[in-house]
Amino acid sequence: MPLQYLFSYGSLINPESRRRTLQHVTQAIPVVVEGLKRSWSYKCPVKSYTALSVERSPGYQTNGVLIPIESQESLRLLDERERHYSRGLIDTQSITFLDQKIDEDALIWVYELPNPQLKNHSTVSQQQTFIEHRPSVQYPIPQSYLDCCLSGCLLFGEAFTLQFIESTFGWAGVWLNDRHFCKNHKKYVPRQEIGEKQCPLQLKQVDQLLLAVLPQEFRARLQHPNFSLQ
Repeated sequence: MPLQYLFSYGSLINPESRRRTLQHVTQAIPVVVEGLKRSWSYKCPVKSYTALSVERSPGYQTNGVLIPIESQESLRLLDERERHYSRGLIDTQSITFLDQKIDEDALIWVYELPNPQLKNHSTVSQQQTFIEHRPSVQYPIPQSYLDCCLSGCLLFGEAFTLQFIESTFGWAGVWLNDRHFCKNHKKYVPRQEIGEKQCPLQLKQVDQLLLAVLPQEFRARLQHPNFSLQ
């Protein structure tokens, strides 16, 4: 059976976040995938925020990492974590490897927005209906989730992190700075018992990069858990 990998483009870039789902240590191979567009477009129903997703779109590029799927149980656990996405395959010919390469016959999975025009794609939630979504007051972009994603990107360097920011769409939606909120209000809460933590120096670098690329949007972030746009 061919080796299997998952193309991770959001929180799963971060090895500490991967430990929420996979108990074993996983390596990560940095790559760029042609034909995928990453955006703030997934309406997370669990904690009411907007997360990242990708859709098939010619002419776009998305960077991320490949993580090996070592067993069908690992794939099942990942499917459970990403149960509101559809799981599809990526052609290895669309991948540019920034470090080590993998076998050409490997299977590369990606979790993406459900496409109602595809009848036979592999999906965990077969009954869900795709509705276009953008970040809102009820479902904002959470800084806590973004901190997780960009902290993972920084493991591969500043240029990789800048590419992540620049190749992500949808920043014009509502963005909530919940980094220092209490657990009851924070959208993405690091699990310290499995090693998830926030490094102040790393978070400072995250802010500097976001401010450099998105100065207007960064300064317009909402700052209070009981926020209102009225």
